[in-house]
Amino acid sequence: MLFYLTTNSNIDKLDCLEDAYILNKETKCDLNQETFLKYIKKDIRNLQVDYLIIDMSIFEQEDMDIKGCLESYLLLNPKSKVILLPALIEDTGELFGAIDPFAGVYVVKDIVNPEIEVLNILNNLEQLPIEVDIPATEPEKLDAEYEDVPEEDIATPDNIFLKAASPIKVSEGQPLKNEVNEKDNHKEKKEDITASPEIMKLEDYIKTKKNPASRKWNCENIMIGFIGTERRMGTTTAAFMLANLLHFNGAKVTYAEVNKHNHLDILAEQYEFVPVEEHYVKKAITYFRDSKCIIPGTNFIVLDLGSISENDEKIMNLKDTMDKLILVSGSRPYDLKSLNKALELILDKNLHLAFNMARNKDMKALEKNYAAEADTISYLPYCSDILSCDKVIWENIEKIYKDY
Repeated sequence: MLFYLTTNSNIDKLDCLEDAYILNKETKCDLNQETFLKYIKKDIRNLQVDYLIIDMSIFEQEDMDIKGCLESYLLLNPKSKVILLPALIEDTGELFGAIDPFAGVYVVKDIVNPEIEVLNILNNLEQLPIEVDIPATEPEKLDAEYEDVPEEDIATPDNIFLKAASPIKVSEGQPLKNEVNEKDNHKEKKEDITASPEIMKLEDYIKTKKNPASRKWNCENIMIGFIGTERRMGTTTAAFMLANLLHFNGAKVTYAEVNKHNHLDILAEQYEFVPVEEHYVKKAITYFRDSKCIIPGTNFIVLDLGSISENDEKIMNLKDTMDKLILVSGSRPYDLKSLNKALELILDKNLHLAFNMARNKDMKALEKNYAAEADTISYLPYCSDILSCDKVIWENIEKIYKDY
């Protein structure tokens, strides 16, 4: 996974990488060493970040210990690589000095248009060379032992480079397709360096890195509404978990709190969301306080509609616009009374049931009694951190978004 840590003004600068890689983005500003260490320990440590791309504009520029920050990050993430984007051209030399003791840290020289240089660094690290225009240089003088050899007898092909191959797209460090360039029995394969493969433009090469058959999400602005049969049924928790689960699997997600509970502000303070105008950003998910949540290019919009017992009129007006409706209920006998009442109000062909804290011995009875009422029945797992649900098994939830 590529994780791009940047500012609001540069958030879109590396969007071209999304054609070939899973790119997660988060905005920060005015970090010092203490706040950076706190951030990587709390937010990044549990992620499998293959490449951390840092826009140096996120840091305070005075007395910033870049070497200390890199040392701390690599200590916690020893397998990760770091790519630094200088804020100013005069910062480049200082950064090269700071990274000198570290392996796997790279500095981009072109601060105006860093995309091509970043892409080349990634390709070199993955041993997937890319053909780019390189200024011609004067040929070096031949060694003395070759000076008398006729030029035509010296094997000097015009272009020598490895055969280009499709990239391995990864999610959290795990490959999404089989390696296509495996070495048989770990033995080096000999390349035909005399061949002259077709040279393509950078734009065309990037297109070849994009494999439509392997793209997981082929949808835009799919609206998934969460409704609770009562308050405190876990509706907000379920909505947060699905938003982060979709994001973890490579989807672009926005979340909207379309109720009056104000849980979003409380969670934003607890989990240190980044306030941006009238919304929040956390782990590349945008969180809105109301229904103003349409962002072009978004795959899924997760809406927390609150409890149907408190918000029934608004829910009735919105439910027909939802692509999927998830009704969240408790599983205890007195919870099922509220569920039955809610089902009488919501008759929808795209309705899904999610039971909170269901016991294993009750699941068969729930499926038997409510199988005809919903497309799918799933069971909310316990998750101590609703923003880190990638390792939590939410049974049957994938059936809700499998068509996309």
